[in-house]
Amino acid sequence: ENGQKVPAVVRRVEGDPDHEFEVIAGTRRHFAISWLRAHAYPDMHFLAQVAQLDDEAAFRLADLENRARKDVSDLERARNYAQALHTHYDAHLTRMAERLKLSKGWLSKMIKVASIPDAVIDAFGSPADVQLKPAYPLAQALDDKTAARAIHAAARQIAREQAQRHADGLPPYPAAEVIRRLMDAPRAQSVPAGDPFVWT
Repeated sequence: ENGQKVPAVVRRVEGDPDHEFEVIAGTRRHFAISWLRAHAYPDMHFLAQVAQLDDEAAFRLADLENRARKDVSDLERARNYAQALHTHYDAHLTRMAERLKLSKGWLSKMIKVASIPDAVIDAFGSPADVQLKPAYPLAQALDDKTAARAIHAAARQIAREQAQRHADGLPPYPAAEVIRRLMDAPRAQSVPAGDPFVWT
């Protein structure tokens, strides 16, 4: 209503015959305006501020804006950080944490969560359900090859069940239940068939 309120931040693109600007902060605003222009609001304008930024500065600006957004999931941020760690910081976690003014320990956990493969993420109702605190132990568990095989097998089964629930018009399993089943998978596999107890 009444158009875009907050301008996006863009920078000029060199050597691209199809694009003059790159959106640094405001991709969702750009999508919304583009959709509105294509659907009955052709006079809607995309407001943007042009900035001169190198790649690392552009990433830091986008990160600062995303921190305040509730529609950016932990997994999305984690994967952005993991990519930036190699693209902008030469895999130096300490330097990245200092530049972003983030806790090194917290950033390390985010990078770890980013390593969870899509085949496991598919077990969740949505990638947005994957939150840092419960997902970090899952990411750690995947470092063990035996546990990883069991987790992947459980993830495939849960993904099939989620698809069936969707087809039946049912809500997906809650993320907490998915995490529990994935984390229990290695222990369940280690129990001999027919023996429900583990004696210590």
